[in-house]
Amino acid sequence: MNLMKTFAVAALFASLSTSVLALPSLRENVVVTAEIVTVGDMFDDAGALAELAMFRAPKPGTTGIVDLGAVTHAAKIIGLTEFENVGIARVRVSRAATIIDQTTLGELITDDLINRGIVASDVTPQLYFDKSDLSFNAEAVEQPVRLINVRYMPGSSSFEARFEIAGTDLPVDVAGRIDLMVEAPHLVAPRPAAPFSPPATSR
Repeated sequence: MNLMKTFAVAALFASLSTSVLALPSLRENVVVTAEIVTVGDMFDDAGALAELAMFRAPKPGTTGIVDLGAVTHAAKIIGLTEFENVGIARVRVSRAATIIDQTTLGELITDDLINRGIVASDVTPQLYFDKSDLSFNAEAVEQPVRLINVRYMPGSSSFEARFEIAGTDLPVDVAGRIDLMVEAPHLVAPRPAAPFSPPATSR
């Protein structure tokens, strides 16, 4: 019985020693989705400090480099005085992004015009943006882009739209023209003309 107690006590001390010695371990490559880099982002086994903020994240779709000195300084400020480092001199911090292109923007504009009854449901708006290479890096969230408003007058070929892109401070304005396409019946294949027969005359 005493032997079993001895083993139990030894196991308890071993467990406590392991938990005490398990220091947070610095990561060399970090990918975040939010605008703040936390201790849990920068270190494995961050424990109770995991949710504390350390740095501002780079803009969506970009990468920043943080040197070891900056990491050490920021860690000390929040009470993390020791951590494991396996020779890492710089930490690469990347922020995930959702690509917002002109196809996504066009779909939002089209849905808005149809839902407001400005364009009939049997009409297909064909949008052409003034800038053909529109592309934005939005924060990787559930709603990365939101249409604020569309300026379009029926009968006009031009439009202006304003969007809110997640992760950017200012709204984004775009402009272009709209061609309204209506389905019309057409021949599947050409048909030969019927031969002409003059009307019969009576005598």
